[in-house]
Amino acid sequence: ALFPTAQTIIVRDEQSLQILSDDPAFANKNTLVVTSNSEEWAGVLKKASITSSDLRIDNISFIEERAVAGSHSLKHLVLGPDVETIEREAFNNCKNLETVHIGEWCSDIGYGAFGRCEKLREFSVEQDNTRYFAFDGSLYTKDMSLVRYTVGREDEIYDVPLGVLKME
Repeated sequence: ALFPTAQTIIVRDEQSLQILSDDPAFANKNTLVVTSNSEEWAGVLKKASITSSDLRIDNISFIEERAVAGSHSLKHLVLGPDVETIEREAFNNCKNLETVHIGEWCSDIGYGAFGRCEKLREFSVEQDNTRYFAFDGSLYTKDMSLVRYTVGREDEIYDVPLGVLKME
């Protein structure tokens, strides 16, 4: 398991999920797993104030615009296989976000979804994803568009792969 000592939050309906730093239930928890408990309900993550450094999102298919934006404690993000859509600016301004893993079914990442993530240094993508891939830590579409360069890298020069036609 990626986060074996995780605190799990089960989203039971479409209410906003609020996880606040002063909530004693989450004190000293470094990892948070957000999941839906219904196979019939396609979960929607609307808004979450994340105070954990690690976040895994499972059984949620849709992450709304600015859902986790500004969560400065977030460092590592794993989007499980059920995440299909990440709306614009969903993780914008997560200043300490370093790594993002994108699952198999993710097919739509909105503009600026990872904008202003100043320490972002690595994307990884599930091999079976038909829309995206990672190359040298940056995120690309399979039709050769650069979606997101990892600005947290220390390289002075970055070579864009041969065949890249567009930088979004």
